[in-house]
Amino acid sequence: NNMVVIPVEINGKSLSFLLDSGIDKTILFNLKLSDSLELREIEHIKINGLGEGESLSAIRSSGNRCRIGKVQNFHHALYVLLDDTYDLSSKLGENVNGIIGGDLLRDFVVEIDYQSKKLTFHKNEAYLYKKCKDCEVFPLEFRGNKPYINLAINDHNNKVSEVKLLIDSGGGDALWLFENTEKNIQVPENYFKDYLGKGLSGDIYGRRSRIKELRLGNFVIANPTVAFPDSSFVVNAMKVGGRNGTLGAE
Repeated sequence: NNMVVIPVEINGKSLSFLLDSGIDKTILFNLKLSDSLELREIEHIKINGLGEGESLSAIRSSGNRCRIGKVQNFHHALYVLLDDTYDLSSKLGENVNGIIGGDLLRDFVVEIDYQSKKLTFHKNEAYLYKKCKDCEVFPLEFRGNKPYINLAINDHNNKVSEVKLLIDSGGGDALWLFENTEKNIQVPENYFKDYLGKGLSGDIYGRRSRIKELRLGNFVIANPTVAFPDSSFVVNAMKVGGRNGTLGAE
């Protein structure tokens, strides 16, 4: 499903986490599992996410030891969902204990190589950027440890629009767009209604179709698949200033 699952050690226990640039927290799904982690500095909170449901009850735990290879954090915050209905393992066909994102990626230069299935962390001060004649570099905007990129889309009426998209490695689709008449973001005539996935706050439904082009600088992707989530399921996401959708892992 285009997802990246990595081994993560929490307080000495080996687990599997989905690498998700679209979140800024580390979230654990299984409350029973958390009992064996000896979580520290616990407090009860509420978490909001995408989906049709309400806020979720969770436990926030600080001061945990997180290790991925040689990368270690001795003061890692962890959020444990108290609702046991959120289950990624059944959807991915592989055991997944949680999600890890921006609070891991923010301190490093990180390379994600899908072809070699390799994740490489570099120290910021030691990393040397190399010029590449076949590459194109894009500026990113970070909000809450989440990366946003400005790209262009071309609909089937040849209307080109600049859009701001969240780069979401935890989203299996290629592209999500939020309907916006001012940005010419509208569902094409040919579409079908579909279940788009599950957010932290519940299921997400919408419509699937294609647009004419997605433009990444000089790179042009023709006829990419695109999902248009119903606005009621992505209210919180639409509150981010200027966000028009998601660039997913596909």
